[in-house]
Amino acid sequence: VADNSIDIVYCRYILEHVDRPLQVLAEAKRVLKPGGKIFVQENAILLLEFYPDCPCFKTVWKKFAEYQSGIGGDAMIGIRLYEMLKHTGFVSPELSIAPEIHYQEKGTFIPWIDNLIGNIMGVRDVLIHNGYVTAQQFNEALEELDNFKGNEYASTYFYWNRAMALKP
Repeated sequence: VADNSIDIVYCRYILEHVDRPLQVLAEAKRVLKPGGKIFVQENAILLLEFYPDCPCFKTVWKKFAEYQSGIGGDAMIGIRLYEMLKHTGFVSPELSIAPEIHYQEKGTFIPWIDNLIGNIMGVRDVLIHNGYVTAQQFNEALEELDNFKGNEYASTYFYWNRAMALKP
């Protein structure tokens, strides 16, 4: 894509998976026209809360984030968007969040918890094999989430980190 040729760049859940996110942002800036906008949405996965608390799952989830960092990603990159956009030379950055709030009466509660289970199941063997967690810790986390799904008082809180900025 040619320099200064695009009006908008939309980047969603990409930066957390690359080992050089500033290079990705620099490329976005290169192709944007002056005054062009970049929109970014990313995770900061450890900013996840449960009521009642799920300490076994949180232990595994934290190790999942450490594993992602170990393979070149950044599970917490969402809280760095402002700094990264400024560092890359974008101007007028604006931050916002997109909340994810789930509870029993909301039809998204069980699918949200099942999604979290799916995320850790995808790396179960890797986490155990590489010593991030034991099989017992992992199984306790799964049992805890299964019990959480059945708790009529349960709720969970998460938000996506969003940013918009301009190319000068």
